[in-house]
Amino acid sequence: MEFLSAPLLWGMAAAGIPVIIHLLGRTRPVPHRFPAMRFILRSQKSSSRALKLKHFLVLLLRILAVVGIAFALARPMTGSSELSAGWIAGGILIAALSGIALYHREFITALMGLLVLAGLWHSYPAETPLAQQALRGDYVLVMDQSMSMGYLEPDGTRFDLARRQAQQFLDRLAPDARVALILATENAERVQSRLSYRHEIVRQKLAEAQPTGRGLDLAQALQAAQEIIKRDRSDAGAAILFFTDLQAAAISRVLMKAPAATGDTAAKLIVVDVASGNAKNGAALSGRLSASTLPAESKATITAKVRPLDSEHACLVELYVDGKKLAQKLVEPKGQPVVDVELEFPTGVAGSHSGRVHLPDSDRLPLDQDFHFAYSAGRPPTALILERPGQADGKGSGFFLRAALQPSSGEETLGISGLACVVEPAGALTQAKLSKYRVVILADCGPLTESSWSALQQWTSEGGGLFVWLGPRTDGSFSRYGFSQHAAYNGLLPGQIGTPFVLQPPQTIAVTQPEHPVLAHATPGVSSILRETPVRQIVKVTPDARDTTAAVILSTSDSSPLLLEKLYGRGRVLLATVDPTLETSDLPKRGEAFVTLLLDSVRLLSGEENGIRARLGFPFILSIPSAPEDGQVLWRKPGVDKPEILRVDTSVNLKTAATQTGPVTVVVPAIDTPGIHSFSWSPPGAARPLSKLLAVNAEAGESELTKASPELALKAMSPLKAQIVKTIGESTVVAGNNGGEQRRELSVALLLILFALLLAESFFSNRLYKNEVESSTPETTVQVESNLEPAIQHAPAEKTDAAS
Repeated sequence: MEFLSAPLLWGMAAAGIPVIIHLLGRTRPVPHRFPAMRFILRSQKSSSRALKLKHFLVLLLRILAVVGIAFALARPMTGSSELSAGWIAGGILIAALSGIALYHREFITALMGLLVLAGLWHSYPAETPLAQQALRGDYVLVMDQSMSMGYLEPDGTRFDLARRQAQQFLDRLAPDARVALILATENAERVQSRLSYRHEIVRQKLAEAQPTGRGLDLAQALQAAQEIIKRDRSDAGAAILFFTDLQAAAISRVLMKAPAATGDTAAKLIVVDVASGNAKNGAALSGRLSASTLPAESKATITAKVRPLDSEHACLVELYVDGKKLAQKLVEPKGQPVVDVELEFPTGVAGSHSGRVHLPDSDRLPLDQDFHFAYSAGRPPTALILERPGQADGKGSGFFLRAALQPSSGEETLGISGLACVVEPAGALTQAKLSKYRVVILADCGPLTESSWSALQQWTSEGGGLFVWLGPRTDGSFSRYGFSQHAAYNGLLPGQIGTPFVLQPPQTIAVTQPEHPVLAHATPGVSSILRETPVRQIVKVTPDARDTTAAVILSTSDSSPLLLEKLYGRGRVLLATVDPTLETSDLPKRGEAFVTLLLDSVRLLSGEENGIRARLGFPFILSIPSAPEDGQVLWRKPGVDKPEILRVDTSVNLKTAATQTGPVTVVVPAIDTPGIHSFSWSPPGAARPLSKLLAVNAEAGESELTKASPELALKAMSPLKAQIVKTIGESTVVAGNNGGEQRRELSVALLLILFALLLAESFFSNRLYKNEVESSTPETTVQVESNLEPAIQHAPAEKTDAAS
């Protein structure tokens, strides 16, 4: 016997309650002195035994009633033969109880018993033709939820056709058949993860499911179905019903790796093919920009790959940026299935922008009509290095910086940092000049004018990256810009600048924030070299404790700051307290460590580390350059007005989350909606929120609606014995899966028997009450007399005669 709600069997523990009430409700007789009534004593002993038996019978009925309630709520299932025997036994019991009640003229009780008997007879589980043809056994329904299932066939989308057949199949299941449900994409989502009799749950989940923009991992889906059957399998037959459109892309992925099934279960596999064979589909497959950050107020080109709906006719391609159509082109495919399209557009003002390549000729699969992209418009990918004039050997303060950042050959336009480098001696800086650069590096360049510092402040606050290397030529003008009274975002530099200081003896480098982006990509070897590097001379810097955006990344072994960071408006400042020459440290000698540190620092300042990569259906880690003041990031999904609140991941950012400084990470749940996703947050001291845009696209491989041949599909699903059908009705394997005896639920019968038990308890309670009332006085005398009997028997004879 099985139970649908087995935990409710714990309710049987309440069967002890009637016993406790019975024990607590007993009364002890009060002894009184009465004349001897020996002849009454003998007659009452037998009636007392009868009353005790009736009390025990009433108590037993009450215990059975409590047990019956718990048993019925647990919803037991049993075979048809056992059920018939129990039904007949219950009917005989109720008929007998009704007869006893009628004999004792308890007409109301007898009438209720006859009604219960009629209900039990009426609910007898007769084998109807429909029940005899119902499907029994264990079934796992696997629904292909990939993008291609959203293709519109003449009778609805492929997913609608699959859902309709699955619901019709559920209608044919017998009550004792068990079923589970898996929604299959790249991940096998076990919606109903256990084989269960609760068919209505599977119906509800099917009604809520929709096709996604993702692909299909066929092997993982079938493996998940086999695991469910292997874990929950009973002696009944088992089968996997896989509703899919048999796309060639999914089949090919399986064939290139390994067979989809392990064959460790005896489950049958029935593949229900819901796709037609003549589908056509156009798609915007991909797009490529020259960089994730484009120059503001300039022209840019996106190169897109497009699959025309018809390779023999022209295809119109449109480009939208920030919701406005900026370009379009009529493309002649000339028989090619995929064509490249170049679309030119204005990048717009500095800031974040989003766009999409769109095919206006709509087809039957709308999810891949658009390719979404996002970019930032700002300064060009160029770095400006300001250094003091070179020495006689040509190895000035910026020599090693140029060696690490400049191209390896004159033919390259970008260095290994991704930025082109321009080297100039220190001079006047203006907003117009700085607007041409994304990163500015001051390589111990000496004093700057106040107008140059003001221009640097304005340029950095608008998103520029400033890297300051201090050295012997550092003067008081630097120190002025480390105080809060000189700028809206506190000081431009992350602390008070002091004077050069020689370390005796030389100190090694200590890592203060190993999780910082400047150091996060360093290998263990690089980190070890960095910690062994001696430093001989630094410039003393006192961090401003009031500035919550400032932090120390590297220090010397005596805790003197070596590399500091500060957020300044929308930009960032890095401050190195050493001169990049061999006179101050051995850092330039440690080529691998020096180059890694410098490249990652420049990439952080240029914003290149902010690129986001995400796939549909998978969670990811979002890195933001500055911690939000309230610890929250607002996530706005496409087509949804109300944003979702994400929390900063304090488990990863224990230091930064506590002090609100430096870059932090946010865990973003799985994204299921293609389009542009926006993330915004408010860092401390910022005049307005910062934001990032994320473009998420449907799987390009799913847009080619080519069906695999039955032979390839069966080969991919071996060693399972698969059968491909168009509808469930064609399957003889399912019909042959009806072995085993039919199992039915006993709840109705148990509730009726429970009602009969309650009637019997009421009947016996009434009879017992009447008997006790009629015999209350003699019974008391008997109890009293039984207490007095020993004394009376041993009393003197003359007193007994006198009493008589």
